[in-house]
Amino acid sequence: MGQINKPNPAIDQSGLPRSVADAQARKAPDQVDALEGGISCGHCIEGVPHFVEAECEQGGYFKGDNNTSIVLGRDRPAGISSGYGGQGDTQAGMIDLCVGRMAPRPIQEDPSGDRVYVDNMCTTQTLPDVFKKPGSPSIMMDAARIYISQKTDVDYNFKLVPGSVGSPNKDEYPKSAIALQADGIRIIGRENIKLVTHGPGSPAGVYNSQGGLLESVGGIDLIAGNNDEDLQPLVKGFDMVQCISEIFEQIDKLNGIVSGILSAQMKFNTVLTTHIHHSPFFGIPTSPSPTLVPEGINTLTRQLTQSLYSITAHKRNLSNIEYMYTEDSGPFYILSSYNNTN
Repeated sequence: MGQINKPNPAIDQSGLPRSVADAQARKAPDQVDALEGGISCGHCIEGVPHFVEAECEQGGYFKGDNNTSIVLGRDRPAGISSGYGGQGDTQAGMIDLCVGRMAPRPIQEDPSGDRVYVDNMCTTQTLPDVFKKPGSPSIMMDAARIYISQKTDVDYNFKLVPGSVGSPNKDEYPKSAIALQADGIRIIGRENIKLVTHGPGSPAGVYNSQGGLLESVGGIDLIAGNNDEDLQPLVKGFDMVQCISEIFEQIDKLNGIVSGILSAQMKFNTVLTTHIHHSPFFGIPTSPSPTLVPEGINTLTRQLTQSLYSITAHKRNLSNIEYMYTEDSGPFYILSSYNNTN
């Protein structure tokens, strides 16, 4: 996989307010390094947009100096009128952990010196014209977040394709959800990882967070590129091995059938090649056909040296393929040694 283009410089202070940027420019390099250079996780000056707090978030909004925040409130994937918190629903509590609002170029003030405010941005949005620069990305997003909501439309909010599970439409099937979004996500288990869904009769309960009965088992979609056009079911390994083994068995039986037919045909050809007739003159045997004998010998030779050999080789190759792919000691065993699905 090739390296993804990375247009942002390591240090970008273009989003600073003009007064702060001018003050920084007047400082000597050693002053900047000592006071705001950020080395060893020291104090670092950078542009940080201001966050629009909803009323229910006041007192529950915690921010750091470097574009980091934790928001405790009610479901709102965008502005204060969005989500189930925006429409006034109860039981819609939300915790939003976010870093890097307005990435890749966070801006603290607009060219007029007014503060730049941003709402929750669960998905990529177009950058307002006043902030666009030639050659720079014309988008803004939250760099990384963990969004936890008691009631939300998680697939709709994050613009995910329907797939076969979940609910991509607004106000269709609101559920509790946890969403993780970043350039890269790693879930690391030192011993193991399970991806589990519940269903009717589950020992963990038969109701969802909205009080609804679990009427069916929800599956797990693995979707690359947010494109579900060719989404297909996973194969069950043991059943697949059983199917392939039975196919091998039928092919092996077919090999035996063809071998039996060839042996019978060779016997018949031997008799046919040397057969004679009795003439009407006192039953005297005739001589073998002068055209049939050489052709019969050639046919018998080909059947013995080519057809019979090919069938034997085919049977041997069949056994080798079956071993390589369907036996756990084979070099290309088709079942994973670690991962399972149902």
